[in-house]
Amino acid sequence: MEGGKSALLVVDMVRGYFDPQFSYAPLEKEDAARVTRGVQSLLQSFRARNLPVIYTQNYGRRTAWGPVDKKNPFLRWQEENRKKVAGAGFTRKTSLNTEGSPYAEVHDAVGPREGEIVVHKPRYDSFYSTHLEVILKGLGTENLFLCGVNTNNCVLATAYGAFCRDYRVFLVEDACATWNGPELHRAAVSQVAASLGWVTACAEVEAHLAPEAPAKG
Repeated sequence: MEGGKSALLVVDMVRGYFDPQFSYAPLEKEDAARVTRGVQSLLQSFRARNLPVIYTQNYGRRTAWGPVDKKNPFLRWQEENRKKVAGAGFTRKTSLNTEGSPYAEVHDAVGPREGEIVVHKPRYDSFYSTHLEVILKGLGTENLFLCGVNTNNCVLATAYGAFCRDYRVFLVEDACATWNGPELHRAAVSQVAASLGWVTACAEVEAHLAPEAPAKG
């Protein structure tokens, strides 16, 4: 890998996918455990080197006129017609995923530390209608490591967004998962490898990064 400063983007690791008290949209237990371990490993690696960690949350904002950023016609059609989410076996309920809802909170097991940035995004692509690009430019980021959920939706869309802005894109496969099932997870990983960047694994990330920052005395 060429030199350059790296950052970790933790995509939509929210309670609605992981917390057992939610029955609406949990990941499969094995996937939830695997991706949680993977993200924890990445957080440890990046924090040990004092490298930037950025989180995203995808939720709707409520206003006096109703939710303003959950008006996508396809998602609305899915919900109104009670269409099953592909590979998941349940119907979409965007009304649960709103600002202030526990569903949209970052999962406690991988939560941000003080000073780490959390970006609200209204759509799959973490760059769309957010300050993410400004943040990354301010940090001098060149290499963007992606992890989180869903692999084939928000993670893949963000990989496209990063590619189009000329970042080096690294998808950490074993730190990603999707509620749409293994076939669409694999398809998204293959798409990244074919067209957008590098596919790597948690155990390989250490080799991509600079040595750990010395302990502060």
